Parts: sequence; C-alpha cells; structure tokens
Amino acid sequence: MASLPGSPIAVLGGRFTERHATRLLWRAGFGPSRGQVAELVGLGLDGAVSSLTRPSGPARLIGKPPHDAHGQPLDPFNVWGHDHCWWLDRMVRSDQQLIERMTLIWHSWFATSIEASSAQLMIGQNEMMRARALGNFHDLLVQVTCDPAMLLWLSGTSNTKYSPNENYAREVMELFTLGADRGAYTQRDVHEQARALTGFTYDWSNAGATNFHFDPKLHDPGGQAHLRPPRALQLAGHVPPVRAASVASLVHWSRSCGGTSSARRRPRASAARSSAPTSRAASRCDR
Repeated sequence: MASLPGSPIAVLGGRFTERHATRLLWRAGFGPSRGQVAELVGLGLDGAVSSLTRPSGPARLIGKPPHDAHGQPLDPFNVWGHDHCWWLDRMVRSDQQLIERMTLIWHSWFATSIEASSAQLMIGQNEMMRARALGNFHDLLVQVTCDPAMLLWLSGTSNTKYSPNENYAREVMELFTLGADRGAYTQRDVHEQARALTGFTYDWSNAGATNFHFDPKLHDPGGQAHLRPPRALQLAGHVPPVRAASVASLVHWSRSCGGTSSARRRPRASAARSSAPTSRAASRCDR
C-alpha cells in the first residue's frame, strides 16, 4: 500500500478484492449481506466507498420485518424490549449500513438512557441522530443539546435562572467535545455555560413529559460567559444572542487554538420514515 504525501495513512494500491470489500463492510457497517461483497468489488474502491458514504434517497429495509411471539408487528413505544428489536432490525436490514453504524456511534458518544425518559423519546433521539449521521458535528451537537431525551437525562429541564444546573454544561465539555484534563475549560466556564442554557422546559400530561420547548421566563439573560467563541450561537433560534454562549462551537474552538467552526452544511436525511414509529412528544428544536 502507498501512502498519501505527508500522511501515515496507507492508500490501497492495486486491485480491490473480496477481502478488502468484506473488511470495508464490517468497518462501515455490520458485515456483508448476501451478494454484497461481489457487488462492491464490481464497483471498484472509489465506487464502493462512495456507495457507503453518499447514499441516495431513503433507506430500504430489505427482507421480512420482525414480529413478536404471536406474529404481531413490533410495538416499540409500548412493549418492553421492542424498542431494541426495532433498532436492531434496522441495523440488519437497512441498505444504508454506514448510516446505521454512525447512528450507533453517536448514541454511544452522546450517551443517553431510557432510565430518565421513555422508549418514545429515545426513539425520537435515535431518528434525529440517524438523520444527521453523516452530517456536520456542529449541527448534530445543537440538536442533541435540545433533544428531549438528553434534556431529561442530563437535567436540562431542571436548569433555570433560579437554580442553574451544571450537569449538561460539564458533560458537553468534558465528554462530548473538549475533553477533560487538558486545560481547555475551567469551573467558571461550566457555570457560565449552565447559565447560558437555562430555560428549556416541558409540559406534563397523563402520558408524561411532552411539548419540550424554550421558555424565556426561565432563562438567565445576565452576565457574560467566560468561554466565548468569536461568534455566538443561537441554540435552535431560541436562546437570545446576547447570552448564547456557544456550546456547539466549543468543539471547534477553545482558548488553546482560537479557531472557528467550519462552514455548516445541511446533513442528508436518510432515515426511512415510513418504517419508523413517529414520536408523539413534540420538540420545538426543529421548528
């Protein structure tokens, strides 16, 4: 294998073989389906990579859908364990394997649990991550910040001007973006980020938490964030620009490098909406 100039990464030279295609399908998905290795070999290396990284149109779920012990369709919102089966089915049957692999990776990266929310909200988060699986990290982080399941998991809806909660502000810097123990942020930064993100809340009904939204009456409009990027971000259009300390931009900016984020682009939505349950818990992040 040759290498790119100035790069330690080897570039495949010569013929793209079945062994290469098999490894690629395991690394960029969950392994080859019947006939897929030969199909990728026929495309050549560039064509194979392009087919995985630039899928077109909605995903197709190939094969028979799963059912319960009584032959009934899955009910991922209401039946214990069906939410896991619904997602595993997508991993197995989707013809856009890299999308599913990246959805799993983002779920691991932005660790969230059903313990604080519901199957309905977790599936909503799953669909959001799938739609942005190959898109811009900045855009994904913005959506994660106001995602209902994340708001509940890391106390976002408990974070108000009357009682700032630093849970998400700390995790977004320590785990999701800048990293711990490298001097990239201070405790004051955590406190100011928490203040900047005050105001997210929800309504309560017999079905549980619903209608997640930003309430300016709960937002702390005062003070100045210590860790401030060159260009402030309005989180989903709700946080006033004077107090919008850019959580999402932290991944592209810190005092050590002083850089700015790259140009944002609209990620390709690739989830098969017809095959996924529709969340009844409305979030205003995308509105």
